[in-house]
Amino acid sequence: MYEDQFGKVNTLSEEQYVPFKYQNKTIYNEHVSKKYKDSVRKFPTVQSCLDEEEQGKSKPDLHRFNWMAFSNTTDADVCLFRIATSYSDIESFIKWLKHHGFDVSTIDKKDPWPKTNIVNAGRSHRGRKPLFKLGLDKLFKFSYSYTIQLHLDENDNILTLTSNFNSL
Repeated sequence: MYEDQFGKVNTLSEEQYVPFKYQNKTIYNEHVSKKYKDSVRKFPTVQSCLDEEEQGKSKPDLHRFNWMAFSNTTDADVCLFRIATSYSDIESFIKWLKHHGFDVSTIDKKDPWPKTNIVNAGRSHRGRKPLFKLGLDKLFKFSYSYTIQLHLDENDNILTLTSNFNSL
């Protein structure tokens, strides 16, 4: 499709073609937590996760992520999934995370079964402005970092992506 500063954008991820997954199941599966359904409706496309100026573009700048649009971590999970699945490979998403101030580590877990790879990303709050709009400020005040974890299959397809605030 096109390239940006982090890598090849293979598709503009949207629910209709690349449904959000939690524990390798879509939200349409009866066993998946209902907590993601509102976030998926609110952010059906990767463009809906970006700053307003980027939303109507056919080749949006995925760097222009609208962190302030999120009311909770499930909103962020859905939009981070949309960004990750827009890139042609996980390495591009890792570059994107690093650009947004995250420290990233990967764990290749080839054995024992199941064969999954894990990407952990964390961003300390110390000396930085919040990523999220206030409303989450209570969480932000009592937490020391925001973390993201992705579980990938052996082909680096996302099985699940979750995020949370860490506090003492």
